Amino acid sequence: MTKQNANKQDRWLIHRWAKALHFENAMQSARSYYEQLFYRVLETTKKKYPGLGSCTPHRLSGRLTESAWDGSGGSAGFTNPIWFTEWARWPSGIWISNISLDELVTERTTAPNAAIWLSREKISSKKLLKLRERLLTRAGKLVNCRALGFQTEDEGDGVNVLWYYLPEDRPKLLQMVLQNSGQPFVAYIARHVELIASLLQGSDDLLR
Repeated sequence: MTKQNANKQDRWLIHRWAKALHFENAMQSARSYYEQLFYRVLETTKKKYPGLGSCTPHRLSGRLTESAWDGSGGSAGFTNPIWFTEWARWPSGIWISNISLDELVTERTTAPNAAIWLSREKISSKKLLKLRERLLTRAGKLVNCRALGFQTEDEGDGVNVLWYYLPEDRPKLLQMVLQNSGQPFVAYIARHVELIASLLQGSDDLLR
């Protein structure tokens, strides 16, 4: 093993190891609390859209290293069990991505975004085009959708039907988490999930 001398930062941390452990435990507790906010989002959205039966969080309760920022980063999916899903751990649904606490405090990762994502290797181009056209037509009729800048570029695994960046910046989102037991954040994310759910109404035939 190569000999490695402790640098100034290592020595500073070791000297305060008891306090460092306390903060490490506190950070884990904070991450777990943050993940629970997305289950509260589910309970809120189910009141209007009971078909959204589950919340699937990914990499929200643990530290997210910089190498994991690519793609969806820390994310949460809100899913309907009747929608076709090829990968059980990543079901088709409404996904809020790049939303982990670690990603909310840096500008070096993809901005938080919302998407309709299909858990399938491929889908017929005709079916995908029909679904996108239906959703874009509906979005065009809603004032609160026009400013969101829906995009259809599809990268990575699965199929991104539509997606957009969340309008609020990271500091504002983090501020919402800190206020009133996180209720402003829950309400904000729920509004976006409900907005997308409203666009998806009547499209189960294309999602099965």
